[in-house]
Parts: sequence; C-alpha cells; structure tokens
Amino acid sequence: MITKFLTIDELATYLRISRDCAYKLAQQGKLPASKIGRKWRFEKDIIDKWIKNQQNCNRTVKKKKILIVDDNEDVRILIREILESEFDIIEASEGLESLTKIGNEKPNLIIMDVTMPYKDGYELCEYFKTNAVTKDIPVILITGQDISTIDKRFKEVGADDYLTKPFDNNLLVFKVKKYIGIL
Repeated sequence: MITKFLTIDELATYLRISRDCAYKLAQQGKLPASKIGRKWRFEKDIIDKWIKNQQNCNRTVKKKKILIVDDNEDVRILIREILESEFDIIEASEGLESLTKIGNEKPNLIIMDVTMPYKDGYELCEYFKTNAVTKDIPVILITGQDISTIDKRFKEVGADDYLTKPFDNNLLVFKVKKYIGIL
C-alpha cells in the first residue's frame, strides 16, 4: 500500500482552509503532521481519521443546560440570544414554572430575576439552595435593584453571584462559564 503524503498547500486545499491557517495549525500541533527537513508533510489517511474523530467529538459533546427564570420575556430573549450558541437554554416566566422545569430538565445553572410574581428570586434561590436535589446548581440572580440592596441579600439566600441590569453581555458569559466550570 502506498502512503499518500500531502504538502501544506495540498492540505489547505483538501481541508478548504487557507495555507496560513493550515501552517499555524501544524505549528501548534493541532493537526497530525511530520516535519521533514523544513517542510511539513501530512499523511492523508491520518488526516482523514483525524477529521472523522473531530466530527465524532463535535457530535458527542453535550451542551450544558441553563434555566432562565424571568417574567420579562424581552430579558429572557436577550439572555437566550447571548448564550444559545454554547448552551441549551430552558426558560420559565415565573418562579412556580421554574420548579417544574428544574425537575424535568435538570439544568446545570440557573439565571433568575429577583423581582417576579408569586415567588421572587430570593425566595426561590433560598429554596433551591436548601433543597437536596438542587442545592449544588449554581444560581446567578439578575436585578434592576440598587446594588447595595442586592449585595447583602444575595449572600443570605445562597446565590452564587448576581448581575445588575443593564448587564454587560461579556460579563454574563464569563460568569456563566465560571460557574458551569468551563473556565
């Protein structure tokens, strides 16, 4: 059996990426490659196996679930749009609905508004943090209240963190990844 080796240019064409991109990936060790003298060489069979492995990895990665609890639909939509490319999003429009969603969906993190009808975010957070089933789910409270009001209260109810409205999208993503354990 004859082994087919590809040059950097042939590999770039084969993978439909730029030559510079292929070169950088090889330098960083992200592509299976051999360096013969000063030139990179890529064994086609190994590249094909690597591509198949990458595709399988992408299929088997299960997204973490985030439950967004807010009575304001616009806020839920905003948070969903910020996070949905990396996470599975579950929504509840009020506190009681969130209890059902948690039981059915088992989220990895909860983002919850403080001011809601029926049960507010403080009551729910305290319930979640004292319940054996939900106590380990991180909770990030969001509020439009004055920071001095929430700063003390969020600790009392066991929330992991909070954001004040309007919040910075990047800060939201950072905190979500931090508490889910991606960072």
